[in-house]
Amino acid sequence: MGRAEQWPWSSLSRSADTPALDAGPAPRGPGWLEAVNAMMTGAECLAIQESIRRNRPLGSEAWVHATAVKLGLESSLRDRGPGASKPVSEVTVEPE
Repeated sequence: MGRAEQWPWSSLSRSADTPALDAGPAPRGPGWLEAVNAMMTGAECLAIQESIRRNRPLGSEAWVHATAVKLGLESSLRDRGPGASKPVSEVTVEPE
């Protein structure tokens, strides 16, 4: 199964056994299926892996910072290792 809509548990599935799901907040305009099924870039894969590994929010730099502060995850934004501690105001997140 190479496409998201072919997975039986996918919200894109057209199977009669799949319950209808809410469309959600994201607009699903022209090209939605192509966007969902598009291959991720290496940079996108690395960003997701780092987010999971560090328990760090994933998104734009401003959103990541605001969300980390709101949820008390500031430590996930700091570099690891000796001498790596910086105030959260000096931490930068790699662009998406």
